Amino acid sequence: MAKFSNVFFASDFDQTITDRHGAVPQKNIAAIEYFISEGGIFCVASGRSVPMFRSRFPQVPTNAPSILYNGAACYDYRTERQHYACPLSAFAPKLRQKIEADYPDVTIEIQGLQYHYISEGKGWREDFLRSQQVPYRCSLDNIAEPWMKLVVTDGTPRRNPKDPKDVPPE
Repeated sequence: MAKFSNVFFASDFDQTITDRHGAVPQKNIAAIEYFISEGGIFCVASGRSVPMFRSRFPQVPTNAPSILYNGAACYDYRTERQHYACPLSAFAPKLRQKIEADYPDVTIEIQGLQYHYISEGKGWREDFLRSQQVPYRCSLDNIAEPWMKLVVTDGTPRRNPKDPKDVPPE
């Protein structure tokens, strides 16, 4: 029996497996490979969507399907098989309309199983999605696929501080 037989380990991806710049350090890859070689079962559990994690999946050794959308779906990139998906309720479109009416300056992003849908005129978000190789549409209307995640931001690009002391107290 191997050292990690019958041990399942799920890890977050961004700034857990990756460094703060988004790179996957070789020491993390080596540790995961060792864990798997000793009988462990390893997967990534992330808030990322199926399309957003697709380009990063090859960088991380895994031997189990990925848990995505903060747990709302389980997808196996090796077999291109979705094991489960729990879309948002039918109330989500009404919530989106309420948010848009009450907060017209926010950026809304709806994440589906195949595409991300963003508010029009959000070039900074388009740039990010392109950098992550995520297929997207600049329209929140007539979305035919299930809504997996609704993301609302203040409309400005997120900047990760280099030092925790640079994070504003709010």
